[in-house]
Amino acid sequence: MRIFYICSYGGCASKMLCRFLSKFYIVYHIHSRYPPKKLTAIRKTKIHKKMEWFNYQKVLGKKLKDLVTVIYIYRKPSTSLLSTEGWGRCHYSNIGLNIYNRTIQKFFSKKEQVRFNYSKHPKDLFRLESFFKNYVIKKNHINYDIICIKYEELWDNIDQIFSYLKIPDKIKEQFPKKYEKKLTPMQKETKQNLKRKYERLETIMDTLPALYVNERFVKPVNKQISS
Repeated sequence: MRIFYICSYGGCASKMLCRFLSKFYIVYHIHSRYPPKKLTAIRKTKIHKKMEWFNYQKVLGKKLKDLVTVIYIYRKPSTSLLSTEGWGRCHYSNIGLNIYNRTIQKFFSKKEQVRFNYSKHPKDLFRLESFFKNYVIKKNHINYDIICIKYEELWDNIDQIFSYLKIPDKIKEQFPKKYEKKLTPMQKETKQNLKRKYERLETIMDTLPALYVNERFVKPVNKQISS
């Protein structure tokens, strides 16, 4: 049976994608900051003990490795950080942050005011840019593909993306519709602040197509899927 590793830094609809694919396949939701050089099994996280980290000590054999598809789904921080999924002590630990750092601790709460305060902070305390680059840009000479999917263009390119993933049409037809929630005045201001804060990262994201095949960081893009 096929196995999917769905990786993200949170707030990118990775949980939705996991819930959907888990109806048909074996799925692991992964928040490890660093993809391993050789594809590994999965292990439990420190705090909530869920299977969400790569087990860097347990490399998969070829037979099992060939069953695994690794997806990295990403979303612009100015939108992803409006979701409560990317916040909280457990999540910060899962994505490799120092939860004992006093500055990080100021942003444990998922409250709207806390997200606004973070948007005004000058630094990328969550290190989202480096997380993104670890999966998309850095040349780690890995022995497997990382299929990078841009959230903003997922639904407009669903046919091509599912075709590339070799997911049957009968499954694709059940994929959830895109949902956009209305923002409060404070959320709108938070979003604008985050756009300025993460301008460099979001500019990089804008240059990528809907699907970016990270095959040992040699094959750059599947341009026909670019919208």
